[in-house]
Amino acid sequence: MDIPEHSNRVFSIKYDQTDPNIHVSCGWDNTLIIYDIRHNYPVASMLGPHVCGESLDISGNILAAGSYSIKDNLTLWDLRKQKKL
Repeated sequence: MDIPEHSNRVFSIKYDQTDPNIHVSCGWDNTLIIYDIRHNYPVASMLGPHVCGESLDISGNILAAGSYSIKDNLTLWDLRKQKKL
């Protein structure tokens, strides 16, 4: 499995309240990484927002991510499909 780990500071980590085994992290490396704590490695990653603070939230299978950028500073992601909505 070739899932990258963070290469820079992580500023936000959020766990899924409906499935506490799932955690998502993001930071300055513009990568959303999905962890399942039942494994010893990340299970997925997506290129995404440049997060500089607590700006992740999960509702169902939708992840909201705030980004430090002029364009697309709030994006929604489908965690099942691992794609931007």
